[in-house]
Amino acid sequence: MPTKRSQVAQRKYMDYRASRREELWFQFAKKRIAEAIARDQWLEAQKIATDWADGICDRLGLRKTSVWKFFKRSLVAQWFGQVENRRFQPGWSVEEALQYAKSFSGRSVRFSLFPEDLACHAASFRLPAEQEDRWRSIIAQVDNSVAMEMFPESSTDDTICFRRYTMQFGEEVIYEAGKGQAMFVLEQEQGQHPVVSAEKKDGRYVYSEINPGDKHSEEVKEIKVKLRNLIETNDDELTRKCCRLCRALGIGWVCVEGYFDPTKPGSLVIVDLDLPFDFVFMVSKAH
Repeated sequence: MPTKRSQVAQRKYMDYRASRREELWFQFAKKRIAEAIARDQWLEAQKIATDWADGICDRLGLRKTSVWKFFKRSLVAQWFGQVENRRFQPGWSVEEALQYAKSFSGRSVRFSLFPEDLACHAASFRLPAEQEDRWRSIIAQVDNSVAMEMFPESSTDDTICFRRYTMQFGEEVIYEAGKGQAMFVLEQEQGQHPVVSAEKKDGRYVYSEINPGDKHSEEVKEIKVKLRNLIETNDDELTRKCCRLCRALGIGWVCVEGYFDPTKPGSLVIVDLDLPFDFVFMVSKAH
């Protein structure tokens, strides 16, 4: 989730009974995970979270996967729309990956490695559009025994990246937005980039700047204008979809991550999300 996580499908509306069933399934998994962690059994906790995800997949008609990041990406596609990408299972070939990358002529491409025990902060690699002759060697240096996802780069000079944390019914909402790739601006290089926050208070959004720096003043203004545009044009729809997603999973909050380009109608793109059970995949390898 935004400030807290740094410590954020179109589907038939669910009735109360259906929502209650999902809440019970989530609470059951939550209790078992807490018991496993109390015994310092983190692998068991991860297995319980994956079992919970399998149950969700059964009910939503999604393909089961042992890769937590793929599970979350499937939820994103069902609720917010499919974004261009391709998954490569462990053992993928350099030639196949390269062929897919080259299908995006003139665009920079990224690929991320998704180990099964990973929830966030995936290792990401860039294939610059102006250095296509190096793409093969960049891909070949990566461990192909780990699942991988490849996609055209979402950020442009006109976009902002953002993260939106919300409680189930929108009683608390926090946005964070910046310029560039979300994984760097809002995660790996947090604090090194100008970021604008918008927090819902008494039904309206209050904006503030995070680590703006004098030299970034114009960039901060740009981010704020675009974030305000995003909220004015898309916040109601995001509220509805996030509420339905929370009800479908039986969870109390969700945090989505995406990109927005105010120069292009319908350019809002959601690419990832955070879930309450992510934390069980964030432990040291020593466990």
